[in-house]
Amino acid sequence: MFQNVHFVQQNNFVSDLLLSAALGFFYFQMGKFPIQTIFTSAFRSFFGWLAVSAFVGGFGHLLSFHVGVWLKVVSWFFVVGALFYLEMGLISAAHWSRQWAVFSKIKAVLTLAALVFTQDFMWIKVNSTVGIVGLVVPILFFFYRKTRESPLILIIVGLLLNGVSGAIHATHIDFSKWFDSTDLSHFVSTICFTFVFIALRKIAHSFAFNMAKT
Repeated sequence: MFQNVHFVQQNNFVSDLLLSAALGFFYFQMGKFPIQTIFTSAFRSFFGWLAVSAFVGGFGHLLSFHVGVWLKVVSWFFVVGALFYLEMGLISAAHWSRQWAVFSKIKAVLTLAALVFTQDFMWIKVNSTVGIVGLVVPILFFFYRKTRESPLILIIVGLLLNGVSGAIHATHIDFSKWFDSTDLSHFVSTICFTFVFIALRKIAHSFAFNMAKT
């Protein structure tokens, strides 16, 4: 059945599936949080979209000999969706101006268009940098100033450190036949998102504790 199928980049396929499994675990665990807020729901959507992206991306690597780059491009669409829903959720939770939501929508549409016409992962890095540094992190600082919830700092650190994975990915270094810079970037992302999940769980339980006292 698979005699005419040529599998490639098997190591990237495995590391992508492991990342997807971790993100999927975070998504389902967040559904069990004692308190569901717009804030935590935004991050839950973020993890869910990224889990699908990593899953599709894994097969994009494995089947790239046959499908070229397009399955990877589809996985990048989900990354755009993940950041978009995170931004929109946080804007709503913070009650920030509608202009920020318009900015987020325009940024997402332009990124999707650029991906369609160029099939270049660079646009994911640009979109993620602008979205995380220019919008998500400022909103998280806004919440920190209001609540003094220390886990918010861990979320900020985790998201910013995840930028390291993009830098690692860009090196295109092969450490061995079965481990390269793409695998390392997936591993770094898994660690960073684990920090974010742990912080979100602390925040959810803090919300539940504070509500129980009132």
